[in-house]
Amino acid sequence: MSYPFGLPASDDWSVAISADGLSAVLSTIRSGTAGVDMFLTSRPSPADTFGSLTKLTGLNSSANEQGSQFSADSKTFYFDSTRSGIRDLYRAPVTLGGFGTPEPIAELNTPDADEAVPVVSADELTIYFHSTRGSDSAGDIWMARRASKQAPFTDITLVPNVNVSGAADVPAFVSRDDCRLYISSTRGPSGDYAAYVSTRPK
Repeated sequence: MSYPFGLPASDDWSVAISADGLSAVLSTIRSGTAGVDMFLTSRPSPADTFGSLTKLTGLNSSANEQGSQFSADSKTFYFDSTRSGIRDLYRAPVTLGGFGTPEPIAELNTPDADEAVPVVSADELTIYFHSTRGSDSAGDIWMARRASKQAPFTDITLVPNVNVSGAADVPAFVSRDDCRLYISSTRGPSGDYAAYVSTRPK
């Protein structure tokens, strides 16, 4: 196993890779960062190694930015940030020049809880995210749906049969058919984060 992004940093938090495998966004703490910042890297083909990292000044703030994901068509970039004073969900259009202006996903964010790690289905009509809005202070995985990509998300609810009381449960990836949800959770006996997958029929 090799490290794909140059010299490893002491704190690399998450990585988002575009659908064609040619671009990646790394959330990391490195020299000159303000907390956790996002950096872009690219490569000519999936067989090549990623090149140097470029700080995404248009997406970063003086706070922490992480938990990122490209949409399946690589036209929208989702992430979370603490720029409002609490972790909230954001999205930005992907443009030929990089990324457009990020905007909060206002209908999913709450003023008194963290919302983080947005994971969208291939059609972008379902979103999974970590939130501390419920009775479990450790945070659970919630979901919301919308009728089209232009519509706001509604029907916000806990993901059934996935969360465990007292554990921090965080989404990581959903399969293209929306039938396998991969998560990270502290539910194990050690209390450390470990990977799990939940499945459902088509």
